[in-house]
Amino acid sequence: MKITNTISSGIIILAVLGFANLAKAEEKNAFDPTNIETKISANYDFSQEQFGTRIEVATSATNKLFGSYAEDGSWSAGGGYLTDYGIIDVYMSGDDVSTGYNIGTYVPLSSFGVDTGKWMLFPMAGLNYTQYDDSLDMEDSYGGYGGLFALRPINDKLTFISYGGGMYGTNHESLFVGAGVGYVLNDSFNLATLVKYEDTTTGDETNVLLNATYKF
Repeated sequence: MKITNTISSGIIILAVLGFANLAKAEEKNAFDPTNIETKISANYDFSQEQFGTRIEVATSATNKLFGSYAEDGSWSAGGGYLTDYGIIDVYMSGDDVSTGYNIGTYVPLSSFGVDTGKWMLFPMAGLNYTQYDDSLDMEDSYGGYGGLFALRPINDKLTFISYGGGMYGTNHESLFVGAGVGYVLNDSFNLATLVKYEDTTTGDETNVLLNATYKF
């Protein structure tokens, strides 16, 4: 299971009750990972030459369900819960040869009263347990990751997006970074492009993604 899937699902990855007052009091950035919204996204990975999709359904002001699927057979499904201090995602993910059980979170530093200026900073962390198909002859693995997700609004339409961190597991270690820009076309539709790089124990990988999201 790739850490990039863990981040995107957890780019991703998280929702609850006390934070609802803050969510209502101020309009969030369109690319804020703590958003609770009903929306559908389509993305294209230029490096892997494949399409993917993701659906999120807000079941209340502080809860959501989500799922994703890509042409290579990778998928995720779970839910998010918004708290006083951030968002928590609990979800399953997998592909043809593995199934993962994950929990991840984004915590906006602003929820602790930290002044980060024009930047929006979200420490992120998570844990996962992965089971592999018997044909691989691999033991189940445990792991965790930590890092920082950052947004820097440039104007009302354009936002700089970046993140970085690392993962350590029983059979996997990696460092990962990503950067790109998001553009809001209107209240319902936005675009984002992102370049992601991951250096792992089995080699390195670079992905270029284009994502389009429609919010209902």
